Amino acid sequence: MKEWLRAGTIIGTYQILMRIGVSGLGEVYRARDDYQNIDGALKLLPGSLGWTEESARRFVEILKTSPVLQHANISKVLDAGIDQEGRPYVVTEYVRGQSLDEIGIGLARTMAEKIHVAMQIADALEYAHQQGVLHLSLKPSNVMLTATGGVKVLDFVVALATQVALMLRGPNAPKIKPTIGSARYLSPEQVRGEKPTRQSDVFSLGTVCYELFTGQLPFSGRTAEEVTVAIVRDQPMSLTAYLPDAPVGLDEVILKALEKTTEARYQTAAEFAAALKALIEDQCELQFVPADALLKDKGTFKEDLKLFWEGTANFLKEYLIQIAVGTLLMLMALGSGMAYLYFQKEDRQFRLPTEVTPTTKATSSGRVTTLALSPSGTSLAYVTENNGKRTLLYKELAETRETVLAVSPDVDIKGVTLSMDGEWVYYVKDAAPAGELHVCSIRGGQSRKVLSNIAGPVTFSPSGKEFAFVRLNGAESQLVIAPAKSETQVRDKLSAMVMVPIPKGTPLADATPTPTPTAKGVVTKYVIATNLSAESQRVLLTRNSPQFILPQALSWSHDGTRLAAFVKKPHNDLVPEIVSFNVQGGEEKTLCPAPGPEVEGLAWLGGDEALLVNARALTNAQRQVWRINLTSGKTRALTEEHEDFSGLSVSLDGIKALSIKTSRSVSIWLGQDDKAKELTNNFDDGMSGLAWLDGQRLIHASRPGGTDTLWVTGVDGTPPQAVKWARFGGVDIQRFPSVTRNGNQLIFEGVREGQSALYQADLSDLSKSAKPQVLTQSGAEFFPQVDPEGKAIYYTTLVNGRAALMRSDLAGGAATTLLDGKVWRCVLSPDGQQLAANYFDEATGKWKIIVFPATGGQATAMFDAPGNGWRALGWMPNSQSVLYLVAQNGAANLWQQPLPGGPPAVVTSFTRHRLYDFAWSPDGKQLAVVRGRSNDDAMIIEKLK
Repeated sequence: MKEWLRAGTIIGTYQILMRIGVSGLGEVYRARDDYQNIDGALKLLPGSLGWTEESARRFVEILKTSPVLQHANISKVLDAGIDQEGRPYVVTEYVRGQSLDEIGIGLARTMAEKIHVAMQIADALEYAHQQGVLHLSLKPSNVMLTATGGVKVLDFVVALATQVALMLRGPNAPKIKPTIGSARYLSPEQVRGEKPTRQSDVFSLGTVCYELFTGQLPFSGRTAEEVTVAIVRDQPMSLTAYLPDAPVGLDEVILKALEKTTEARYQTAAEFAAALKALIEDQCELQFVPADALLKDKGTFKEDLKLFWEGTANFLKEYLIQIAVGTLLMLMALGSGMAYLYFQKEDRQFRLPTEVTPTTKATSSGRVTTLALSPSGTSLAYVTENNGKRTLLYKELAETRETVLAVSPDVDIKGVTLSMDGEWVYYVKDAAPAGELHVCSIRGGQSRKVLSNIAGPVTFSPSGKEFAFVRLNGAESQLVIAPAKSETQVRDKLSAMVMVPIPKGTPLADATPTPTPTAKGVVTKYVIATNLSAESQRVLLTRNSPQFILPQALSWSHDGTRLAAFVKKPHNDLVPEIVSFNVQGGEEKTLCPAPGPEVEGLAWLGGDEALLVNARALTNAQRQVWRINLTSGKTRALTEEHEDFSGLSVSLDGIKALSIKTSRSVSIWLGQDDKAKELTNNFDDGMSGLAWLDGQRLIHASRPGGTDTLWVTGVDGTPPQAVKWARFGGVDIQRFPSVTRNGNQLIFEGVREGQSALYQADLSDLSKSAKPQVLTQSGAEFFPQVDPEGKAIYYTTLVNGRAALMRSDLAGGAATTLLDGKVWRCVLSPDGQQLAANYFDEATGKWKIIVFPATGGQATAMFDAPGNGWRALGWMPNSQSVLYLVAQNGAANLWQQPLPGGPPAVVTSFTRHRLYDFAWSPDGKQLAVVRGRSNDDAMIIEKLK
């Protein structure tokens, strides 16, 4: 199995963070330079190319002495060097976006968007040409679209440096395997081995634009040789053959860039851009300022260009495929850091920010499970978990010293909150039959019980005298307000008292209440309220099933008049609404929907004009921190889409927040215990689904750049290979694959511009590009399952806000509703006869597991299990037991619940690491598990407004 660089590896001044791209000729990693506080895309050339000391040195020298390109549409070269094994590397600007070839460049965008993209590429080429730099390898994989719809052209100079350096290796150097990818975008003069000019880049841009507008290539062939012959010999078809509604003049503009002779083409990229602009000048506002087109002599860099192209025509003709085509693909095909692409649409409710909010680590244990920030924003309390033992700790943010407040060896601690004065820590112990609220001083000492029957954390009133929480009683959910302090009046014989305040951090057991004079000889004492009676607790309101107040987060408004909570309502049983309740009468007002179905944190921001929410959106694989403007209704993510955040706590002034960031190292393993064989070593492999193609191969989701795409991995150690897709317009996110028994038909969930749908593809020949066909149209279909014979699919969808389980025949016809509402993430039994799914039981307000016939009808079983609606489910090979995950004592294992009845039993015997998903091989003899480590630490998030 290919061993990729581990996170933490140091190369030069850069520390590897994660792998973001791979091909047969190179590796790309996201890396950080802590000295300069910047992230870059580090591209490492493999040692298998036979680098000599001279060739590696020349590669670095060319990159470091070439002109510096400072342009908005060009990815900058930051650094270059040679690692300890003699392999050269280059670090380029880390770009948040996706390359054109990854998202598909055919039919997905509007004509104005496509022309805008083409004009930005031309602008980048024009600027580079003025600096004396030709690209030489322009193609879709070297063009990134950023989260704002902007363009970044990658790898200027790198193509030249790579080729010149490889020519210095000598005649016995390893040959480069022929490739077809770059050959498609070469100009005729490059194919003939002639000296290229700026018109060569114009031709390559013309090819990219032809494909961008039509989804087809102007010159085709089964091999690189056939493609290059077509480039020199054939004329491209008219664009109207593929695009009947093309704007008048588009055909003429693009085909002029593809003329065989340089004289007949646009002489500059600026001329090409001007022609494009003229097409839409009256249709939309686009700004493009063409620059003067002069190719300047840049000394040693120009000499390198001359050295390479002059006197090597015969060499190139003989080794065109081995060198000129193959090496051009090396670095540029991978691109820089890839993330989920959103074109900004006015009607999109949730969009990614153009600049994420900076975060700083506040803890370093890697085992944080819950946290609370003090109202002053200067300290925090948090819980860590180690082999099943929970520890409650306290620390000042400016210090490293921690104070242990409480230890729980066998009961979970959750729902931590700091009092308004920052002196006391309230926490919930998950005791049976219901939670217990305890309080202790920030400096430790004895903890005391405050009350029983509490389901989540408390939130304090601005005065700190009261707190609120949610209580669950069967089918009821109650919003309760209780006193945080008790008040007593005491007569003292001293007529003049000296007031001595409680020192900060005094343990509860040793605290002397602070007296307040009320009259001569009488003082009022405020003490922390403990052992509260039922009479002292005021039930503000009660909601009965099917409406529930979710207990995991409450927030008291800064003006003291309202409480904000997540509420599940009958019309939308998946995505909760955020509702405010008047603290006096309980009158409610719906503020907005939550950003997604999985919610964990909620807080008012200063002035109560906005909310901060921790949630996972329907189409996102990760949980994020969101800011919701209650005036405009706009919602934006404050954290990066490929990073996972849970929990939320905000300072009183709304300037600072804390959330737990989860960093995973997750792979796919084969086996049922600690002797399991690791099949992959990538980034979140299988986190968003896996399935067996046959007894030797798995298809799974992977996140090489933070976005789920589908890959195939062999159990024999064959490294993962991305599924090849035809350029039909692209699917941004590909996940949750399901395969027929013969492995030929694939059904998967695809996300495009924020809309989720189900797709079908033929995988009978993985050497060919698959052509996915969309199966559903509503934009909200999830978690597909195909029956073994490929006749029907089962999936979850949203119908008027309610989650429903559907069945649809692949041969056609209307979909059938099997279960209306309250169901999420189903899984089909191996025999195709039963379905298991996560089911929200309105009677108890808990997510349970339900089993029922695949044809529909009454449930045959329903039982409790750890987790929520997102938990992974499965079946034993005999279809007689349902599988689910249980985490205990620092490790997760598979458990089975026999459907005939009886107690659950453990299936695997892992003693470390977490499990996220699993799949049995078709013959039931091999178990693939998604397994790995995670680091969970508190992160400070600033710039919230």
